[in-house]
Amino acid sequence: MCTHPPDVAWRCGDYAFYLARDLLEGARIVWQIEYDVLLRCANLKTFFGAFDRRRMDFLAPYFARRGPDWCWQPLMAPFTSRVFGCLFPVTRLSLRLIDFLFAARRALSSARDWAQSPAEYPNDESFAASTAVAGGFACADLAQCRPGVYTPTSFPPNAIPIPRRFVESRRSSAIIYHPVYAGRMFDGKLRDYRRRADPDDHESARRLAGYLAAVARD
Repeated sequence: MCTHPPDVAWRCGDYAFYLARDLLEGARIVWQIEYDVLLRCANLKTFFGAFDRRRMDFLAPYFARRGPDWCWQPLMAPFTSRVFGCLFPVTRLSLRLIDFLFAARRALSSARDWAQSPAEYPNDESFAASTAVAGGFACADLAQCRPGVYTPTSFPPNAIPIPRRFVESRRSSAIIYHPVYAGRMFDGKLRDYRRRADPDDHESARRLAGYLAAVARD
């Protein structure tokens, strides 16, 4: 029997691909882009088409092999010899990989009663990346196919909230911005981030200060 943790909708973004699978017959590639992503480009067809020049099964930001210092690594390590990870807000999968991951996820969810140990259930970024590599699929970072498509400022890896006004006022070659919010939603996300922020992470503090200072000057 398949079991899932109660936070599965947040923890397992790969499930969205499986739920949409029956609607995707005939597709070769599927993109999943979360609500707080802003694509800054003049032509979306040109943006998406740039990634079709190489036949890749899995593309995502910050795709790389991960060690024990990554918070999700210990959850996936029992199930694979090499743990890979990425960030999931902008993810491109081939249909054949979606089918492969779905079968692997069903097997994993049946391996034990995850409702009794929900905090140990591998998340999307560790499960999908590691399983795809182990299965021999072609995987890469988005920036390998399109250098400069995101930067640590446009897509901070620790999800520093970016004010929409900052993005709209900048002249930048970066295309993907995440996470971007406006108005009260930005205020709430900023409060949440400050509550959980590492006080010793001075680089992130400087980056956040830069966002806020730029908005204040505009």
